[in-house]
This record gives sequence, C-alpha cells and structure tokens, in this order.
Amino acid sequence: MNVSCLFTYVPLYSTYQEISDHLKVEASPPLKKKPRKVSVVFEDKESEALFRQICGSKLRNYVHCANTDSLGGGQLKNLAGMSKALLELQDMIFVPDSDMAKTWTKPPKNLLALPGDKRPETLIYRHLFSMQDSDPFWREVGTTYTRQFAVTSKGGDSLRKGDDKQWVKNWYKGQSRYWGRGNQKVFKSWVKAHKTECLKFCKKFVKLLKGRYRGEVSKDVINRVLVEFKGS
Repeated sequence: MNVSCLFTYVPLYSTYQEISDHLKVEASPPLKKKPRKVSVVFEDKESEALFRQICGSKLRNYVHCANTDSLGGGQLKNLAGMSKALLELQDMIFVPDSDMAKTWTKPPKNLLALPGDKRPETLIYRHLFSMQDSDPFWREVGTTYTRQFAVTSKGGDSLRKGDDKQWVKNWYKGQSRYWGRGNQKVFKSWVKAHKTECLKFCKKFVKLLKGRYRGEVSKDVINRVLVEFKGS
C-alpha cells in the first residue's frame, strides 16, 4: 500500500486572496517580492468605500482591501471566527459593519468594527435625512440635487425608514450615481460630520496594521491619517 495515500494534503493560506481563489477554484498571478500588504476584509463594497474615505486611501501602500460579497453572506463572520484558531488568518484584519460586530460575544483580536452603529447604507440615509436644506453638500453634488429630491420624494419620511434593510439598500443604490466614484462625495460628508468616531477607529486600525505589516509603516503616513481628525 502506498503510505502517502493515507494522508491528505491541506494547503495553508496566508492572505484573503488565496482563500478566495481556493473557494472559487481560481489562481491569482504571484506578487512581486516586497513586504506583503496586510489583507483587510469587509462585508461588502459599501463598507470598503467608507473605509477608504476614512483612512484606507492614505494607507493604500500597506493594505490590500477585499470584501466577501462574492463568497456569500456571513462569510466575513465565519473567517473572522476561524482566525482565533488559524495563525494564517490572524495576520488579516476583519472590518465588519458595526451592527454585525455586535453579534460577537468574544470578538477576535484582529476584528475592528467600522464607526457608526448601523450598516453604511443606513448611516448615509440618516446623515442626509438630518441634513439641512441649506447645507453646501447638496450643491456640491449637483445644482438640482436637493434633500427633497434625494430623500423626501423617494419615501424617506423618518429616520426609522433607514432601518428597513431592503428599502434603504434600494434607495442607496438609486442615489449612488450622483455621489461620484466610490460614492466619495457622500462618504466624505459623513466622515467630516463624525470626526471623533473616525479618529478612534483610525488609532485602533493603525495599531492593528503595525502589528501585522512585515515592514515599517511610515510615521509621516500615520500622521497624515490622524491629522485630518485632530481637534475633533
């Protein structure tokens, strides 16, 4: 008997991309030799876009962003839970929406929830619902883009309307085409209005990043991340 047949080879994965390739039976080209970027994993592209506006764009040389949309709902929570036992996953940073983070009784150390207490779509809806008609944001988006057009005329008659998951996702999708690439206009407005929360998030994220990046994270870059929120 061939003794090797008694054993099954179990590959080890050290990045989110490798895990994703394995599950989808794909293969990504090998990366050039340099300090490997830290994989930062989100629930969906909306969460990833909010992160990029908070600090991700400034840290692009150190992080590789991915989301679990293509793997199906709940996969971020499953992967983050597995990281308690698998060393390879502990080098990643999992960034769930705040509402999902509340479902953990003992969250793993490499998990950090986004600022806010709702999913990004609801945060944005509530932000615009509460915004004054005279706020400069409206004209920055477009000369005919108004609170009445974006919120009221679409059925947004209360803050609680944003808690309707399917409605707010459809509303968000419909408004996205007005907010620029990556919805940066509306996320920039939200971040500016929530500097204290964003500063706390950035400090915790930088600490997680420095503990996982195999090179040195530039102090100048860290200062550029934090200075935007100082004085908040």
